[in-house]
Amino acid sequence: MKWWLCLSWVMGCLLLLAACLATGQTNMANLEAGNAEEAGVNSSKTFDLIYGASGGQPFVDARLHIAADGRSDMYLGSSWSLPGEPLDKVGFFAGTISAEKQATLKAHLKQSSVMTGAGEMSPPSADPTTRYLTITLDGQEAKVTLTGQTREPALAELEQMLLAIMTDLAAEPVRAVQVTLSAEAEGPKLQPEVTIANIGPEPLPIVLADPASTGQFLGVTYALEQAIVLSPDLTAWQPHVTETIPPDYIQTLFDSGELPLGVQHLAAGESYKFTLPPIAQPAGEAALHLSVTVTFWLPGSALERRLVSVQTLRLPVQ
Repeated sequence: MKWWLCLSWVMGCLLLLAACLATGQTNMANLEAGNAEEAGVNSSKTFDLIYGASGGQPFVDARLHIAADGRSDMYLGSSWSLPGEPLDKVGFFAGTISAEKQATLKAHLKQSSVMTGAGEMSPPSADPTTRYLTITLDGQEAKVTLTGQTREPALAELEQMLLAIMTDLAAEPVRAVQVTLSAEAEGPKLQPEVTIANIGPEPLPIVLADPASTGQFLGVTYALEQAIVLSPDLTAWQPHVTETIPPDYIQTLFDSGELPLGVQHLAAGESYKFTLPPIAQPAGEAALHLSVTVTFWLPGSALERRLVSVQTLRLPVQ
């Protein structure tokens, strides 16, 4: 080998080694800077809370985030995501909790054992709703997962506080749909009409049915129920009739253009209305109420679609 070739090869190796060392030093500097920045962010995050619940029957799908300045956002994916009577709306909600509620919440976390553990739990039900909490408070982080009823009073009280905040946020829709029901008497039958409306100020993507996606097809069920008052604060509902609207009938709503196919962007105040097959008016002395439950999807990213299920408020029909 000629001496100048050897020299060129040696010089090339030295240059390559120098470049690797420089790259390594740069990467290390970037990593250290990133770690320092992350540490700064974590140390400055005095408060952050995420509460979620999912599963159960009927299914629950809820998520709440409260930031240090009190700004809060919430997602509800079903009418049963909050306790009490079913909500007739789902989607995204946001607002700011009051300074008084913020102070009460933080004081409760500081004075209780919530940040140190979940405490004793009762056994979960056969189909439990799983709840989870991630809390950052003054640099300390706590994560709690619950599948049964907690026997820790401080944690049970915290859940009640958060559910009260979520109930208030449900009155502040951002991108949310409300499903309402009307029913006109036509002789011996009722003619139900369902409205799906965007009640928030921002457009909301919605999928009622998508021919390109197997299984994504609007589901509609109606129920006639009788109210059974168990106490002044508790009412049970006894079903008399529960029927699922046949897919063939739902398909006619899309074929006629009464309802749209595919991803639609429902503008603020915009709505879709559709009629159901006539329902025989109930006979007998029992006071019955009619409700309709619809199931559809809220698109997220290209690969994510959230299944949502909404029950209308119960409508007295007898």
